[in-house]
Amino acid sequence: MQQELLLKKYGRKQSPQDEVLSDLGKFITKKRDEGNEILICIDANESMEDKNSKIKEFANKHGLFDIAGDRHTVQIPATFERVNTSRRINFFLCTGEVFINVLAYGMAPGRYDKILGDHRAQYVDINTNELLQLNSHDISSPSGRKLRSTDPKCTKTYIEKLLINLDKHNITQRMESLLK
Repeated sequence: MQQELLLKKYGRKQSPQDEVLSDLGKFITKKRDEGNEILICIDANESMEDKNSKIKEFANKHGLFDIAGDRHTVQIPATFERVNTSRRINFFLCTGEVFINVLAYGMAPGRYDKILGDHRAQYVDINTNELLQLNSHDISSPSGRKLRSTDPKCTKTYIEKLLINLDKHNITQRMESLLK
């Protein structure tokens, strides 16, 4: 509201919320045209159930799913709470491919709001291997690695091989000339 009042003082008529959604919409369209999937975490400052909800219109216009609202048939708890108001105004909005790869969604219990602030913490767990089509590999354990810097024999072998490699590329001479 403060931002809107300040902008009106300088002759700007469009609300900050409208400008953010317009800019974000252009960005989403560009990224989707490039073949990217989208996941947005947003404090919309309004509910999807509000009359003339801009965030609901935005999600529909850009084909975005509301992860909590579209996954669950029960009433989703409020994500924002102050003395006289509580509403669900924080959303994970995403494209279809992200939506079908959501493994879990949840939020912190209401009693934690007093500790964390007036917005309830939320999380989403996504099957990134499927979504990003990754071939993930386990990191080898330290004992499986060839370089062991605490072993004098291995350290000596490493330094000898390093010097041979540096000599092949005349790097040793270039380094010595730089040090002079």
